[in-house]
Amino acid sequence: MTTRARAYLLITVVGHALIGTSALVLADRFTGPAYSVARAIMPIPVWGLLFLAGAGFLLNAAISRSEDRARVGMVVSVVLEAVLAAAFAMSFAEGGPTTPVGTIAFLVLMAKDLLMCGQPLITPFERLAEEYDHPKGR
Repeated sequence: MTTRARAYLLITVVGHALIGTSALVLADRFTGPAYSVARAIMPIPVWGLLFLAGAGFLLNAAISRSEDRARVGMVVSVVLEAVLAAAFAMSFAEGGPTTPVGTIAFLVLMAKDLLMCGQPLITPFERLAEEYDHPKGR
């Protein structure tokens, strides 16, 4: 597993750990209408535990350099992000005083993780990274 792949996993770990910790420590503040469907699916602290478990799994994958664990961890990440995106979308569709920002944010995270599962580390800058790693003419 490359250093860049491990960095991607660690960035995802930090994001999931922050979301999970917030959901556990600040569960009583997730009261707005944007969270109505997410709360109906399961209590906010359970969301927190799932995000922390996902973070732990991805951290283990990054440390152990296990591509198999990374794939499973990324799929767990995609599922959590997809369910939350759907929950935010349904809350918005209910017509309450919410915005589509939560849906958009989690769909973007999900899409990035799906892209990583499909073709790891293919970015708009891949050619530049390749040139940096293997300069031509030297």
